[in-house]
Amino acid sequence: MITGAARHYAQTYGEGSPQHVASLSSRSSRKHIDRAKVEPRVAEMLFNELVAKEQRLTVHLGHVVVEADRDGPLIRSVALEPLRGDFAPGDEAAAITVGGTIFADAMYEGDLMAAAGVKTQIGRESRAHYGEWHAGILQTKPRPLAPGHRGFSRDADQGRLNLRTFSFATGDVVDGPHSGESDGSVMAYNYRLILTMIR
Repeated sequence: MITGAARHYAQTYGEGSPQHVASLSSRSSRKHIDRAKVEPRVAEMLFNELVAKEQRLTVHLGHVVVEADRDGPLIRSVALEPLRGDFAPGDEAAAITVGGTIFADAMYEGDLMAAAGVKTQIGRESRAHYGEWHAGILQTKPRPLAPGHRGFSRDADQGRLNLRTFSFATGDVVDGPHSGESDGSVMAYNYRLILTMIR
């Protein structure tokens, strides 16, 4: 499948260039290392081009949710304020109110859910909470990879878990101190670093 990113790299660096080849997914592997590589600036450019084509879409960048107006279980409007800039907190001229019939909280931290007072959970539930074997704190045995191995846990290999392939793996889940307990840890943030060699 040719994507916008692959087209961009082919047009910028040439068809078959190292950049173009790196932007193509492997046809035979789902391993992490074999997935398409796209610079964040290129992904952002392509996303902005996609959004710009939507004539009924208004984009407000650099704003944060400060309040949600609810009518029972329904959100009627959301107040936003600029994240940075020359304004006094609470300055009505700087705030934006967005009304709608449907709201989707697609933010990493769930700010809209918090502003609307939606019941949420921070951290992971225990194994016993929903009766899920892979919930809570997990401990596993390290497992060396044989040549050609898919690279993830036996449960995924045997179809009990739908996980993507990574270049490292762990063995069976084992009981240990705190196994299956809940905790207040939040999902990890990922920083992706793109390095370029300038000659």
